Amino acid sequence: MPGIIERREARLRKTGGSRSLTIPHGWLTNMDISDRVELIYTGNTIEIVKAPTALDLEDRPEFARFLEFMAQSALAHPDRLRNAADVMAGDEELFSGVEAEDV
Repeated sequence: MPGIIERREARLRKTGGSRSLTIPHGWLTNMDISDRVELIYTGNTIEIVKAPTALDLEDRPEFARFLEFMAQSALAHPDRLRNAADVMAGDEELFSGVEAEDV
């Protein structure tokens, strides 16, 4: 574990219904952070790290919520389910020239 380079106390401010704080600009500059960070909560600590440049779709928290929504919708309304091949029939021209990546 790296040693502490600098330590500061910060006052939490009320912003709407949340709390906010100001992080020293020099710290963010040294970490090459401009406008996005990732917050990691471990139960008794909050770590602030540089956000990844791009997340795969499967790694985004919204994707899991979307899949859960789709599953619940399919279970609640199975009569609305359709065969994907039937739905996309005739759409070949939309995908002409598009190379699919193997995943």
